[in-house]
Amino acid sequence: MMIGFTFIYTVFPLPFTLIELKPLTYNLKIPIETFFQQFLLTNVLTLTFYLYRKTTHPNNWLKKILSKTSFYCQLSNTEIWISAIIGLFFTYYLYFIYGRWQNTLQQKSSLAIIAGFCVPFLWMPLMIPFRRLRYLNDKKVSGQNVAIILFSILVTIISIATNVRSILFTGVMMIILLYFVGFLFNYYNIKKEFSKTKLITILFSIILAGGPLIDLGYAMVIVRQERYDTKTSDFLKKTIEIYQDKDKLELAKRISLRENNMASNSDSWDESYLNNFLLNRYCNYKIADNCLYYGEKLGYSSPKMRENLKFQIFAFVPDVMLKIFGITPSLKREVSSYSLTDYLYSLASKNSSVKGSFILGNLSGLGMSLWGYWYLVLIIPLFYCIFFLFDSLALVKNKKIFFSFFFFVNVVEIFNYFNNHHVYTYEIRWILRTYIEGIIFFLLTIKIIKTISKVIS
Repeated sequence: MMIGFTFIYTVFPLPFTLIELKPLTYNLKIPIETFFQQFLLTNVLTLTFYLYRKTTHPNNWLKKILSKTSFYCQLSNTEIWISAIIGLFFTYYLYFIYGRWQNTLQQKSSLAIIAGFCVPFLWMPLMIPFRRLRYLNDKKVSGQNVAIILFSILVTIISIATNVRSILFTGVMMIILLYFVGFLFNYYNIKKEFSKTKLITILFSIILAGGPLIDLGYAMVIVRQERYDTKTSDFLKKTIEIYQDKDKLELAKRISLRENNMASNSDSWDESYLNNFLLNRYCNYKIADNCLYYGEKLGYSSPKMRENLKFQIFAFVPDVMLKIFGITPSLKREVSSYSLTDYLYSLASKNSSVKGSFILGNLSGLGMSLWGYWYLVLIIPLFYCIFFLFDSLALVKNKKIFFSFFFFVNVVEIFNYFNNHHVYTYEIRWILRTYIEGIIFFLLTIKIIKTISKVIS
């Protein structure tokens, strides 16, 4: 988590803005305040992490409880393939049968909720070559690499067909992060794994593949504008058609750039920081700048923002408990239809029509709008709890770290945790519900996987 935070806000910005010949302060309305708040946030999170490491045992009580289950068990190659097939089935159900983008029902079906937990298993065959991370010393099984490549092509096609760019790029990110984890914890030696020739080959492959992948991402963005009115089965065909139409792609890029330039010269919400949409996703100070700008415009430590946060939290409480807090179903539906950042923007701009955009937020920006500088104090216990829960994903034995399969399933999400998201509501929901539900569904899935494996073996 903290490594991801460091890369996103400290390592990436300077080289990425330099690549596009832009200043670090590009398009920021209040750059000094933005960087100052990021400096404060970095120090407080680092302090919280330091306090956590100093006050807890490497194998705390939660890990001892989880170790009595199958949480830390490793999966065989066969079981990993079964997990991927389960992920494939639920991805197909969620987007092609249930209709993730076309379904307008407020209440998701139970199977759709379960599917949300199983979709991340899609890319798990990429774990098979990383045998040392899985603590396996037996010989490699021939033919696995070919199967992994073919399956990866299938998942890539499905990700295009579902119009979900995060699925498309998760595979690449997962390989990078698995190597990074292996090098960081001495499972692999970087000099042995990567010769100069191999590094040059990888670099040229990234450069050659980068352009087509970016174009594919733009094609998916164009199709995304129609995804609520288009059948999922038509997404792939439309995306390929647009991808092959280079004139239309170039026009879309120019329009996007022009809109960003127009937005940067107006008072509207604008997230443009880098031209490359992928780099813009993993390196974007503009969202922090936006939240601070509109928070300052509204007035820091806003009672209205705190009240809305309270309702946002109650919105993910089970319906049977809503009456205890005096929350009506209609109020729950209303606050669930927009994000906390939407609410900030609507108040500051005095335009309620922006609600429903589900704009992403930033810890420092929304923190200031909610509590002023007191947010720096309040996030200490909040993230102490989050570090405690995330720490349970790895067990220490004989001074060596053993990762749960749950960690590998969520490795990209963990790295990307501090990237801009629906902050505060996400953290509180993660502590109260998401972590517990995720563990339960994971253990049930592992049980099913091992049962299927025994039946077919």
